[in-house]
Amino acid sequence: MKVRFIYVLFALLIIYCANAQKNLIKFNNLTIENGLGQGTINGIVHSKDGFIWIATADGLHRYDGYNFKIYRNEPNIKNSLPDNYITCIFEDGKSNLLIGLYNGEVCILNKQYSTFRKIDFFKTQNSKELVKPITCIAEDEKGSYLIGVEETGLIKYDTTTKKYSIINSSNSTLKSNNIKCIYKDIYTGKFLICTSNGLAEYNTGTSTVKFLNNLNNISEQAFTTVLTPEPHKILIGTYGKGLYQYIRGEDSACKVILPKSKGTRFITFLLKNSNDNSIWVGTLGGVIKLKDGEKILYTNNPQNPESLVDNNTQTGIIDKFGSLWIGTINGLSRFDKRLKKFNLFRDFKWKDTLLNNNVYNIYEDTDSSIWLGTLSSGIINFNPKNEKITAYTLVKDGIIETKMVRTILKDRKGQYWIGTRDAGLFKFYPKTGKFKHVKGEKGFEISNNTIRCIFEDSEANFWIGTANGLNLYNRKTNKFKVYRAFEEIPNNNTVYQIEESKDFKKLYIACFRGGLQIFDKKTESFKLVELRNSSTQKPDKNYAMSILKTDDDSLILGTYGSGIFIVNTKNFKYRNISEKNGLSNNSVYGILKYNETIWLSTNRGISSFNKKTGEIKNYGLKNYIQSYEFNEGAFCKARTGLFYFGGVNGFNYFNPANLSDKVVNSITKITSIKKIGVELPVLSTKNGEPYIELNYNDNLISFEFATLNFISTNTNLYAYKLDGYDDNWINAGNRTTAYYTKLTPGNYFFKVKSLSEPQGSSNIAKIKIIIEPPFWQTWWFYSLVVISLVISIYFIIKWRTGIIDQSYKSKLAEMELKALRSQMNPHFIFNSLNSIQYYILKKEPKEAYNYLTKFSSLMRMILQNSNYKLISLKAESEWLKIYLELENLRMDNTLEWNIKTDEKIETEKTFLPAMVLQPYVENAIIHGLLPKSGNRNLAIEIMQESKILKFIITDNGIGRKKSFELNKARLKHHESTAMNLTKDRLTILNIETTKGMGPKVIDLYDENNEPSGTRVEICLPLITKNNEEKK
Repeated sequence: MKVRFIYVLFALLIIYCANAQKNLIKFNNLTIENGLGQGTINGIVHSKDGFIWIATADGLHRYDGYNFKIYRNEPNIKNSLPDNYITCIFEDGKSNLLIGLYNGEVCILNKQYSTFRKIDFFKTQNSKELVKPITCIAEDEKGSYLIGVEETGLIKYDTTTKKYSIINSSNSTLKSNNIKCIYKDIYTGKFLICTSNGLAEYNTGTSTVKFLNNLNNISEQAFTTVLTPEPHKILIGTYGKGLYQYIRGEDSACKVILPKSKGTRFITFLLKNSNDNSIWVGTLGGVIKLKDGEKILYTNNPQNPESLVDNNTQTGIIDKFGSLWIGTINGLSRFDKRLKKFNLFRDFKWKDTLLNNNVYNIYEDTDSSIWLGTLSSGIINFNPKNEKITAYTLVKDGIIETKMVRTILKDRKGQYWIGTRDAGLFKFYPKTGKFKHVKGEKGFEISNNTIRCIFEDSEANFWIGTANGLNLYNRKTNKFKVYRAFEEIPNNNTVYQIEESKDFKKLYIACFRGGLQIFDKKTESFKLVELRNSSTQKPDKNYAMSILKTDDDSLILGTYGSGIFIVNTKNFKYRNISEKNGLSNNSVYGILKYNETIWLSTNRGISSFNKKTGEIKNYGLKNYIQSYEFNEGAFCKARTGLFYFGGVNGFNYFNPANLSDKVVNSITKITSIKKIGVELPVLSTKNGEPYIELNYNDNLISFEFATLNFISTNTNLYAYKLDGYDDNWINAGNRTTAYYTKLTPGNYFFKVKSLSEPQGSSNIAKIKIIIEPPFWQTWWFYSLVVISLVISIYFIIKWRTGIIDQSYKSKLAEMELKALRSQMNPHFIFNSLNSIQYYILKKEPKEAYNYLTKFSSLMRMILQNSNYKLISLKAESEWLKIYLELENLRMDNTLEWNIKTDEKIETEKTFLPAMVLQPYVENAIIHGLLPKSGNRNLAIEIMQESKILKFIITDNGIGRKKSFELNKARLKHHESTAMNLTKDRLTILNIETTKGMGPKVIDLYDENNEPSGTRVEICLPLITKNNEEKK
């Protein structure tokens, strides 16, 4: 009977512990909806490079806190993952990631190239027996791999000799070849091997296996996992028989009683968190935390998205930050203790009834009892040691009753006073649970039944703050004396909180709508302290809600809508701290102080402000606050050092001295580099420096990055810089992607750093970017262009000189004409080379290349047409079109031109001297259009008038007069070389044909008599017979 009683009592203790709210934890869950490719998690590794690697039934996942990168089998890609069903994962001492597969293979991931290399022991003899799933992988002190294979035994693979050996029931004391777990005992250096039929110990030094048969009562159980939390203890998980603890040297193991729930007898993993010495037990019925005799079961609650994602757990790890990662059959759950800044009490359960938990007042009496005033549950007494509550749900005296309590106070005589929301003031007697209503003698009643605060000053004066004034209550005469700062505006007299001055002569009062009031006890007068909002520079709206007197003659005033004001009570100078400075919200309900840090409850969580450094930290739902919304009056600093803040969904309590912001340095990584969304491989130099290569036309490059701390990723802040492109660091906020477009060829370094982590070398990630130039920007192409130009010029001049020599014996007129034409060709070549030189000097090789291509076509036409005295009008037009295209290129495509030919002219049978129009076109462009801004138009009309071929060249340039003024030297040069040559040619041609006329130049003017361009008319004899005589 006694044993049964103890067992029942122990079971009740377990149930209580499981429900203790201080053990509340929130899981961050990752499922298929968050990017997982598959929900069944079979292994997790936190690798040395900072990533979380997840083995699933459908591929390998890499997680950086933001995104998953998934590796799967790709049939058409060599060296992809051999099989998608991964059964286990392991990182060795050299940071190699080993993947165990269901098909019996083991491979190693090359993280740089995203390829997989199979371990080659399958190519050796008797490999047919190694086709069962891999269950677990470990590494001994020599770097050899120990691989557990289902129904095969233990494989030892020597990474140096590439040979392996099999240890199984036929050559050792193993009683089962079904290996479930290989665990290195950190205290003995030996490996504990869990099998389907018992536990064995493997000595790598002697390569011997010892079956642990001294576990008499469980020796032949199906063991799934093992852990040595202490030198003399071994925890053993079984499949179906629960958890056992074995003390080394004893004859048997004892069972560890776990919370009873479906599936908790099936143990899947065991972990020890060295940060707090807690033990985590994974089961098929949830996860259990063992600490200080408590056993807390955490399970899935479909109504709570922050509960365990699934009860069927498979695997787990404790990462380097102390966070717990749990793999289930339905996704991943993570508990990060770094986020749990505050204890949370939310369930106000009293006598099997869940009470309203909207807290409006928290008060510690002289006996260190914590009292809570609530919106509709009366008064609650809270014991922080065991989190038990005692509730007085109805404040009642006769017919006067209420459940809404706004303030509580125990005076110096030990009397408790209760201020309510709608029923006035009460005395409270906790021992009997009775209340007595206090109204005041007739004619001396309290000013309002909505009581916000009760304050007993240094002289035992009893002050009551109501919704309509300040009341001084005489407890002997039962009379209230009312003071109002605004007699004409009753609403401005709502008193939220009272503090006493250092000299005890004044009261500092926080009035909602009445601002910060100073009440002089002697003169019984009010003085308003005028404050201005630093954001608007306008007088504050005077919505004061809380006040704190500090030791340095300062007041800290919390307001509704303007943040806090730190006011010097000597000179009433102040400073305003608000959202502009980093506060989460401008409505401040409660203020408490610890050393130089001011703690604030707001309408958007809890904030801390360091008066000395100005640093502000904000805490939200992820930090276990009761709700974003807190309440005025619901804050308290206990004698134990605990801070309390209450709100609409319970309250938080914590010791600010114990809050650790200890930072474990995290690694910042460039997680992906993509070209138009396609990931690029990262290469390495001989020195191991990472880099990527891009072509000059890779126009959109993106860099993805992450700080691998896996905590509050939306608050991680970054800055990045592309050396060689950016002059300064670019603040990216919480964005994790940087984009660059149209980078010019060259070498760059992309760098990224976390602004949320301590600065250091591990905080900056960088990679070299090499952008290859196009072939026309290479040194060899430049050399080839120069050599080609020199050779071309040489042969052209030589060829033209030969032509002149051969035609020297022709008649004089023809000789003069040819001589003049031979001068025209080098002149045009000279101008064209100037254009090419212009582009090269401007480092525009692509344009130079394009220009050179057209130039070569033009030269070919010159060479072809130079053999003839006359060429067809069609050939001249084509030649002229190419020339205009070249000029348009030189003018950055701003030249609009057209050539219009009379339809009755047969261009193939009409002939004229070669290059006769080009100098006039060139003159119109250079002297008329090029100096002009805006639209540049050039029109060439070709028409037939009787036996005259007429050409009209019209431009909308600046006109001859202005051109002459702008560039006299240039005009003189072109007149003497180009225009004069052409005039001479036309003169000779007219002498030969006795037809035609010289050029006529007409200046054009607009309606304002301003120059608007030039028109040149040229008339040539109409030659229609084919007389293309060889020169």
